[in-house]
Amino acid sequence: MTRKLTDFTAEQLMRHVVHLADSVGRQGMTALSDELADAAKLLQYRYDAPAWQSRNGTKPDSGIPAVDLMRRVQWEGNGFLAVSAGEVRRTYAGPEPLEEQLAGHNLLVLPRELPADDDARVLLYTGLNQISHVLTATEEDGAAVIEDLIETVRRSRLPHPRPMDF
Repeated sequence: MTRKLTDFTAEQLMRHVVHLADSVGRQGMTALSDELADAAKLLQYRYDAPAWQSRNGTKPDSGIPAVDLMRRVQWEGNGFLAVSAGEVRRTYAGPEPLEEQLAGHNLLVLPRELPADDDARVLLYTGLNQISHVLTATEEDGAAVIEDLIETVRRSRLPHPRPMDF
């Protein structure tokens, strides 16, 4: 039986996110993108208040596909949302490179290169939230890098309503 993400301590959850990010980003296991989005969203929620939420809730669609996708990542996904590679391709079909178009909305994609299969799931996330840097630390970097990252978060004394439970 698989443990629920909510049963993980913050440290276990962070390690799980790093493991999943490595699997999706370096090993191309895009089937894990949904699980990565859920775990990263929960880790972000534990680290700080829900990102991008206001007292009035989410914002309505703008009618501009790139803006609406950015809003879905921010409000629906709390900064992390698994979507199909085809949806990203269709939304950002302009002449500029995909990376530049995403950067214009403060978004990043994992894996860095979109899979050729339009149905493959990818993680679309914002680089503006506090834990997005966890996705760039991979198991390949070694345990010392991950330990330093965990210790940095542990020492952080930022005022937030839900301190992490290390």
